[in-house]
Amino acid sequence: EVTLVVSTTRILFQEDLEASRLIQAQLEAEGIRVLTDSPVDQFREIEGKTWVQAGNKAIEADAILLATGEQPHVESLNLEGVGIKYTQQGLQLNQKLQTTNPRIYSCGKMAGGYPCAHIAQYQASITLKNALFFPCFKVDYHGIPSTVLTEPQLARVGLTEVEARKRYGKNLWVMREYFKELDQAQLLGQTTGYMKLLVGRNGTILGATIVGSQATELIGEITLAIQQKIKLGVLANVSYPYPTLSEIFNKTAIEWQRQRMSRNQTLKNFLEGFFNLRRSWSK
Repeated sequence: EVTLVVSTTRILFQEDLEASRLIQAQLEAEGIRVLTDSPVDQFREIEGKTWVQAGNKAIEADAILLATGEQPHVESLNLEGVGIKYTQQGLQLNQKLQTTNPRIYSCGKMAGGYPCAHIAQYQASITLKNALFFPCFKVDYHGIPSTVLTEPQLARVGLTEVEARKRYGKNLWVMREYFKELDQAQLLGQTTGYMKLLVGRNGTILGATIVGSQATELIGEITLAIQQKIKLGVLANVSYPYPTLSEIFNKTAIEWQRQRMSRNQTLKNFLEGFFNLRRSWSK
């Protein structure tokens, strides 16, 4: 029996609410008990048994895995001697990844916030250019994906729905496509999951969340679209091989076009008049 305990109101608190709920439901379906809003207060050894106090529950445990992240150990580096300030989260950096000593840069886990290898590599590229040339390059994490190797996998890039709604309001389109609609997902027996695209009125892709089989691979295409400012309508014209999971992009783009047209009454009236005229020509 496995019990997952988190102090927040839901697991994967920084991720899309739907994604968090789906993954929690999957964990529970596999027999894992999930306790949310249950900060761990203490561990105790009582009569040869180990107990964990999580919120208002006492849990007997044979083994405990404590996942609290990593804390930087910089006290012995004499950073104050070279004018570098730091906190428990890491070094104090600006958008150019300069420390409070502008001649010294940092990247990776010491930069704080994003303990992922691909993000550290991105930071290193910014740091290298600023250190060797002119310090004018700034980090922009909007087009950098994040992934969680759960089952099913979770991947996200760009804005979350909450962030996008605050920024764009009624001009935001939320498009969903489900893995169960993909023939390849049915062939693989991996139909759990969905893709959510956050799209501006003009087709600009603002963010994406994918939960499902090979989500960590699929997110690369949306990452490219966001970084290169490729609009969703372009994906509607791409011929994806069949059957593949990547068809989910084409299906979502076509559905966006359909909904966009259905809301455009002026265009609908024009097309209706045009096709009526075409019919009259054939008589």
